[in-house]
Amino acid sequence: MDYSEDTIKQIAIHYFNGSATGEEEEMLFRFMKESVANKQSFRRWEAEWMALPKIQPETDREWARLRQRVSLGGQPLRKSRVYHLPRIGWVAAAAVVGILLVWGGYWGTMSYVGKMADNNLFVLATGKGEKTRFYLADGTSVYLNSGSTLQYSGSFNTRQREVILSGEAYFEVTKQPGDVPFTVRTDGYDVVVKGTSFNVTAYPDDSNVITTLMEGAVQVRCGEEEIAISPGEQLVLNKASGEITKETVQSNQFMAWTEGRFEYDEISLQDLVKRMERQYNVTIELDKQIQEDMVFRISLRNEETVDDILEALIQLAPLRYEKVGRHIRIYK
Repeated sequence: MDYSEDTIKQIAIHYFNGSATGEEEEMLFRFMKESVANKQSFRRWEAEWMALPKIQPETDREWARLRQRVSLGGQPLRKSRVYHLPRIGWVAAAAVVGILLVWGGYWGTMSYVGKMADNNLFVLATGKGEKTRFYLADGTSVYLNSGSTLQYSGSFNTRQREVILSGEAYFEVTKQPGDVPFTVRTDGYDVVVKGTSFNVTAYPDDSNVITTLMEGAVQVRCGEEEIAISPGEQLVLNKASGEITKETVQSNQFMAWTEGRFEYDEISLQDLVKRMERQYNVTIELDKQIQEDMVFRISLRNEETVDDILEALIQLAPLRYEKVGRHIRIYK
């Protein structure tokens, strides 16, 4: 692109202030895609802007502008063109505007982005049927799944990196000089990393907290215990019993949701129903006669509808269903 550093820096300041035009935002995104050095320049300008004193009314207006930008979303991510729906069978047969840069508008939008003044926490939330992707100030990429919230302090930066997750998120953590750790706090344990890719599932109504590692290294801190996870491993905490297990898994399956896919070698009917409720914003009631521990192997490669999945299920298991609006009941 043909522009001076001063010009693009001024555009970045417009972006942080919430006053950038659509054309300026496109120029800024292209600039950052060109090189790692450009991304680093953007983060340096962002840190400088964040360090400037802010007048409260102005900050409130900036948050309003950010919410508007978030609701508009970014460029759509590319969908897979492959359609594959194998037979699902029984087995044996996841206080500053410049703190984030929103990209993904493909899934939908965030339900809420705002600040909690009492404890200086910022909150990002997705409703059922919504997913989003954004970047934190340190360059970490976060995919936030349906029905999830992520909180972080207004002082979040490259030296203090801590977030609180309720729900599911896939993180691509940027390594910082000095190996400053990045910590994800959940209601079961803390996940501590330095630069890596991993998925954490920690919904309040799930019985387990699950961390799956794709790349790098992770330390999980649960009470006084510290457990290391290697790529391809998954750590599961049963919240009721406190039991912790670690096993080797097909880790790419646990980031499939970031690409709009369902992919599980083993998933119980109960867990599948929870996933469907969150992804499609529906309510599913299981008849008491159904064995909730039925286990399926499922591989859905496109954005199938909830009806597509239900039809596949009743073809392969002794099940039937009724659907009225967003309420579904599944019978034996």
